[in-house]
Amino acid sequence: MTANLESYTRRSALGTDVLVHVQCSSPAAPTALLLGWLGATPRPLSKYALLFQDMGYNTVQTVSPGSAVFNFSQEGIARLALSLTRVLAERDGDEEPRLCVGGVVVASFSNGGATILPKFSRLFQLAADCTPGEGRVARLSELPLDPVSRLNLTADDISAVLAVRNAMAAVLFDSGPCYLSLESGSNAIATSMGVTPESLLGRLTWLAFAAFAVAQLPIHGNFSDIWWTAMCDAVYGCPEMYIYSAMDRMLDEEELDKLVELRWERAENQTDVLWWKVDDAPHVAILLKHREEYVRKIHALNEWGVNRFRKQAKLPPWTIPVDNK
Repeated sequence: MTANLESYTRRSALGTDVLVHVQCSSPAAPTALLLGWLGATPRPLSKYALLFQDMGYNTVQTVSPGSAVFNFSQEGIARLALSLTRVLAERDGDEEPRLCVGGVVVASFSNGGATILPKFSRLFQLAADCTPGEGRVARLSELPLDPVSRLNLTADDISAVLAVRNAMAAVLFDSGPCYLSLESGSNAIATSMGVTPESLLGRLTWLAFAAFAVAQLPIHGNFSDIWWTAMCDAVYGCPEMYIYSAMDRMLDEEELDKLVELRWERAENQTDVLWWKVDDAPHVAILLKHREEYVRKIHALNEWGVNRFRKQAKLPPWTIPVDNK
């Protein structure tokens, strides 16, 4: 599907170009925002986008650059999150945001995608605390220091963030979030470079990443704990699903089990936190190993996430085309 395909380039805080691909079939349709894993290229990520396109969804695809994911200040990720809200909330004149009307599903893959989601949560919180006025700039330096609160949000930014917050229908985590240990971080970097963690280059990557992490401690503190706390405390305002594998060497299965249980316990409605764990799939390969069940999970998300949102928004339910059910 290439009709109505748009591409944008966003410049990260570190000067890295970030490509954003938009496939808009209808402003009335739900939109899936796909946040790719570190090192993902458009071709493998588009296989996931196609699942949503076959359901009639609009899709937005992007991949966080490694220079932003492994920058412990997280400024680049915060700015990317804000840029994505602007894309989702873009308007044609006085019309409603074309990618927000039908509901938004955020599908994140590994930590390359998962790292963006707490920034969305923080943006939602900060924008809700601001009263946008014409030309007003919200300077948030008086709030607790974090990369999002250091952004200067214009009135248009606040409007865009609130439009996305109000359209959130579901959040999907595939193969993540992964607790940030030296092993998982160095493995992710090595894999994105196309080398195995056990190789000489993979072991050198571990040593380099360990030295880098230690050097950051005096500046940013224990980044792993800070980042994981943000994952635990994030508020998305919609149902969540976690898909992961016990065989996945990139994640800490025990820590992720605990996070999912915590999210389930904290949920106002515990049916809003779902999970599916398999035993035999490598990192970001559950679709490949269990395609039929994976597709069923994505289709079910349309009912328990998107159509619940659409009912509350007084919109007609979204029906998956018969050929793709």
